[in-house]
Amino acid sequence: MNEEEKLKQIIIKVGGDYEYIRAHPKEKLLGRKIGLWARDLLIIYFEIKKELNINIPENMILNGEFDTYEGIEKIVMDN
Repeated sequence: MNEEEKLKQIIIKVGGDYEYIRAHPKEKLLGRKIGLWARDLLIIYFEIKKELNINIPENMILNGEFDTYEGIEKIVMDN
């Protein structure tokens, strides 16, 4: 399974509507349209570390690079 498929499975695992999220990659995952909870992002973070063996630097989270699908996908594909 490639990185994109694993990322898809992680998002589905937290209850995200992957098709909508993929079609709107710049939408804030915690926004009203997508509606994920902060705990969902935390689960996504730990699942990416576990399943993809990627360490996500704290500054990327603090800078807002981990709050959209586009940002998360970029982090995953760059590692």
